[in-house]
Amino acid sequence: MEEKESKDNESDEEVTDKSQKPNSSRYEKKFNTRWLNDYGWLKHDNEKGMLCELCIRFGKQSSFTTGCTNFRTSSLTRHAESSEHRNALLASNMQTDLKRAMARALTHQEEAITTAQKTAYWLAKENVATRKFGSLMKLLRQAGCPNVDKLDCGENAKYMSNQAAEEFQDACAVIAKEIERQIQQSRCVSVLVDESIDISVTQKLVVYVRFMTEDFVHATRFVKNPNLSDGKATAILNCFKTVPKENHVPPPVLSKVFGLGSDGASVMTGHKGGVSALMKKENPMLVNVHCLAHRLALCTSQAASDIAKLKNYQQIITDIYYYFSKSAKSSQGLKKVQEVLESDVLEGLPP
Repeated sequence: MEEKESKDNESDEEVTDKSQKPNSSRYEKKFNTRWLNDYGWLKHDNEKGMLCELCIRFGKQSSFTTGCTNFRTSSLTRHAESSEHRNALLASNMQTDLKRAMARALTHQEEAITTAQKTAYWLAKENVATRKFGSLMKLLRQAGCPNVDKLDCGENAKYMSNQAAEEFQDACAVIAKEIERQIQQSRCVSVLVDESIDISVTQKLVVYVRFMTEDFVHATRFVKNPNLSDGKATAILNCFKTVPKENHVPPPVLSKVFGLGSDGASVMTGHKGGVSALMKKENPMLVNVHCLAHRLALCTSQAASDIAKLKNYQQIITDIYYYFSKSAKSSQGLKKVQEVLESDVLEGLPP
């Protein structure tokens, strides 16, 4: 009897515990964070509940603008299908399309203005009268130069007048002065130089300067491309000395130059008479750097020079290439052989 009474007591306790659980119809659901991935416009606030960013942004009125606490998937579905939300979504898409169209238009106009600036710069470099700017731009438009027709920004802004050319040239001068100021304020600079020959077979010296800006950021700027009297080290050094002076580097000229980058030619890196050796006489702290790209080119071109089989193989490949590239008849015969063998047609051969 005692054992039966104890079991009855246990069953009563279980019933009591079950009665304390909330009814399923009165159970309050919680916010599911996975809904944020399923609905891009959804936002959750601990106090207000579920919010719709699109409806709030475009001033629509619904429970999702004040805060919805009915955390159910059906609530989200109903709001997504509501007219208020659809209108907000349409407005958002139209706004995005408008921004993209404006960005494309501005990009074309920027490219067109860049073309006009280059034209004005060419006039100045070639000592051509600025009054020729308008006719030259018309010629570029007739020749089909890209984006020139995008210069028209209304009835008044054409960017085709002589005044526009003068403004472009003034802007170029301002940029050059800013580079000069930055070089002057930098405590040390490095110089990158390379010899070249232009289309008129005039020997040139390309000069770039690398320095530290006011924000402690490394910057590399093109400085000048002067003519060279000859290719000797002394002529290169004398030509190079004029560049820092023109950019207001205080004397002595080489006191700020702590790095020299070149292609590694003997006239540049020679221990006795090279440009780096002459510069170190005036600045012993200067560091000479041989361009890594030129080093790699030397390695690849000379790696097989001491191995007879590789050198012979390289010569055979070179001869085969020139045999086909210099003869249209030979290249056509090669293409017919490739078609018969159903092999891939080699690129780079003449038609």
